[in-house]
Amino acid sequence: MSRPVTMIAGGLTVLLALAGSAAEAQQSSCAAGEYQVVDPSGVPSCVPCPPGTSSLPGATQCTPCGIGQYASSSGSSACTQCEAGRFANLLGQSTCAACTIGTFNPSAGQSTCQRCTVGTFSAATGATTCTGCAVGKFASSEGSSSCAGCTTGTFAPTMGQSACPLCGTGSFADTVGQSTCAQCQGGTFAATLGSTACVGCQEGTSAGTGQSACEPCKAGTFAGARASACTACQVGKYAPGAAASSCFDCGAGTFTGATGQSACQACAAGSFQALSGQSTCADCAAGTFQTALGQSTCAGCRPGTAQAATGQSACVDCTAGSFASAPSSKTCAPCQAGRFASGTGSSECQACTSGTFQSASGQSACLNCGAGTFSSMMAASSCLNCPANQYQASIGSSTCLACDAGFVQPSEGQTRCIADKDHFKCWAANDTKKAPFTPVTNLKLDDAFAAQMVDITEPMAVCNPSDEEGAGIAHPDRKLCCYRIAEDPLESKLKVTTTDDRFGTQSLKIRRPLMLCEPCSIKPADPK
Repeated sequence: MSRPVTMIAGGLTVLLALAGSAAEAQQSSCAAGEYQVVDPSGVPSCVPCPPGTSSLPGATQCTPCGIGQYASSSGSSACTQCEAGRFANLLGQSTCAACTIGTFNPSAGQSTCQRCTVGTFSAATGATTCTGCAVGKFASSEGSSSCAGCTTGTFAPTMGQSACPLCGTGSFADTVGQSTCAQCQGGTFAATLGSTACVGCQEGTSAGTGQSACEPCKAGTFAGARASACTACQVGKYAPGAAASSCFDCGAGTFTGATGQSACQACAAGSFQALSGQSTCADCAAGTFQTALGQSTCAGCRPGTAQAATGQSACVDCTAGSFASAPSSKTCAPCQAGRFASGTGSSECQACTSGTFQSASGQSACLNCGAGTFSSMMAASSCLNCPANQYQASIGSSTCLACDAGFVQPSEGQTRCIADKDHFKCWAANDTKKAPFTPVTNLKLDDAFAAQMVDITEPMAVCNPSDEEGAGIAHPDRKLCCYRIAEDPLESKLKVTTTDDRFGTQSLKIRRPLMLCEPCSIKPADPK
């Protein structure tokens, strides 16, 4: 005979029939999910297994469901594994509990739930998996039911982050939950990690995008506040040192021809600049010069000098024979005829003195009047010939001398006077028949020797005044044409006379008249 036993399993009271003997147990015929009980009268019966238990056919007792299993209804022939996302951590469970928020179960039949790892979360019960934190969020501890947004100055670039890194230098995050940090704009910077804002660059510095510091502007450049780049100084300006907030104008006498200069250049010799802030220097005008560097004006050429070209560092002395009387002359003028400049650098020309002359312009000296000429005035451009019957043997004379008594000078411009007498050279001549001579008869002639009636028969000679041994010709226009006098047979008396000339004193017999010489004009001889 068997006795009933009460068993508590999973909160359920289970009546187990304890077999009195093996023979009684073998006699049970209960179906699966049932167990045999015997009433007080000893009559056996089959009862369904309560929830949380199960039995096999012919079982005399129910078996509690194992850990990770459950039986939700009575009469179960077998227990069911807890579904994923649920668990049973005690025997004889009729239900499985859902995993709490922050935990999960990826597979069935589990006795516990796993905590979500850092960087993940589960916001609902019964989770089979945990979800990675979205970008811009993080979960720093296990078992999180939610993710927190990254604080300002931090970011989470990918899902499943357990922490938000700090924004790097040169970047910032000014709101929570950022997946990226923004780069600092040009003209600003962030020097520290985890910046929530960027700082503007000061004057004289600049920064491109994403910079951790502002760089000072180099010499020759400048920048205002919050500049993304330094600007080159314009032409005509300069910045001498680093970190300039503005550029300075080049002063008068200096310039910059290119942008971005740290210093101004001095104007070269021969040039100037009167204004400030200029990109070039101007050449000195013709008639002016500048020897020094960096000047604001040019000087005018002094009298006696000139400069025809522009951009010159010096003026040129006027050459001998020229002059410049005014300051700032472009050219030197030649001395006029009758004047001269003996040296260089003359501001005026000197007049030729009396006895001298200069016929050409631009001369360095005057010339002496030649022998036979004179100049009685200053600044003469020519000398005058000594007039007839005057002479001058010396050069450089201001007057001529009168011929002494007994001397004459028929020509102008002569160096001496000559004795007032002529020498004749006579040439034999005869009639060419082109203009036949007509004889003349009974021509009365009276001279120192006799008074006679003569016949003129034919031309006999022509006589020209002759310069004998350089003595000169007193009367060059006195010329003679001589004609033969016919011999008179009755004229036979002899006369004796004495002559005296440069050849000596002669005693001569005069026999008869030979020819008559008449003043005449004589044309130059025809070579034919």
